[in-house]
Amino acid sequence: MSKQYKVAIVIGRFEPFHNQHAALVTKGFAIADKVIVLVGGAFKPRTPKDPFTFEERSKMIQGWMSLSVHSDYSNSRELAIAPIRDFMYSDSNWAENVQRTVAGIPGFEAANNEIVIVGCNKDESSFYLKMFPQWALHEEPYNEHIDATQIRELLYDDRSLDFLKGAVPAATLSFLREFKETEVFKGIVHERDVVAKYRKSWERAPYAPTFITTDAVVIQSGHILLVTRGSAPGKNLLALPGGFLEQDERIVDGVIRELREETKIKVAAPVLRGSIRETQIFDHPKRSSRGRTVTNAALIVLPDGPLPKVKGSDDAVKAAWYPLGELSSEQFFEDHFCIIEYFKSRV
Repeated sequence: MSKQYKVAIVIGRFEPFHNQHAALVTKGFAIADKVIVLVGGAFKPRTPKDPFTFEERSKMIQGWMSLSVHSDYSNSRELAIAPIRDFMYSDSNWAENVQRTVAGIPGFEAANNEIVIVGCNKDESSFYLKMFPQWALHEEPYNEHIDATQIRELLYDDRSLDFLKGAVPAATLSFLREFKETEVFKGIVHERDVVAKYRKSWERAPYAPTFITTDAVVIQSGHILLVTRGSAPGKNLLALPGGFLEQDERIVDGVIRELREETKIKVAAPVLRGSIRETQIFDHPKRSSRGRTVTNAALIVLPDGPLPKVKGSDDAVKAAWYPLGELSSEQFFEDHFCIIEYFKSRV
């Protein structure tokens, strides 16, 4: 008996892959010949919110498939798992990336009226389900008792994982048991504890504070000036030179001060100030794990020529020039790669 659709699409972060996700994939196979699982938040560094790589999440999904009633479909002809990166400041770019990915998977070609998205309308974060009017939408009931955020928090607690048996497939549980014994896991827990301590320092404030920061996007001769963070959160990740705005300074003053403090760049402050080509606010509510943080970024374009000497200082263990064409999103702290992408087109 032929099914209603040729291809079902299931989109999620799968941090980790749990029973609600498994139910969506199961429904996809019930109504379509083939299923594409799109793993969001790919090509990012590990954080307490996103602790698993794309390959690890794919392993969880494939492990569940090999042990489930769908074992006959656990090969590449009926199941495809593909990564999708985040575009924090452009939903349209994200949707285009989804469309291109789906269209580019060999053996899963289908007309728009033969494709269905299978998902749950969980909350405002499920808005993406309505972004593809060319495809049908099948909504499954949301199980409020299974939540990836709670699973991660329980995972980070120093206790047995037996309590997760009712929330995640056996393959996921097996993976988590092994993952919890790694040094990588210990590093993630440390970062989670650092952020928790940071947030606790202002939890008694009558209102949740909004922090103002500055970032400098300094470009010269096809290179960009970056620092390597020296402490958690984001230890050893690349970042734009920047930091918190002081109480008695204006935005541009904060940009120049933080830039010079963190990189010791051998360019006079008046020259840096005069080279500012554009400023932009980046204010995604979830851009920082430390709390509501709005950054004011300035694009500073220096004249072509020898790259000025720099040296890491203050919160940066290293400062260096990097070719713009050699950057990748998994190298970067928070949304700094997205900020660089925004300004690259303006140089």
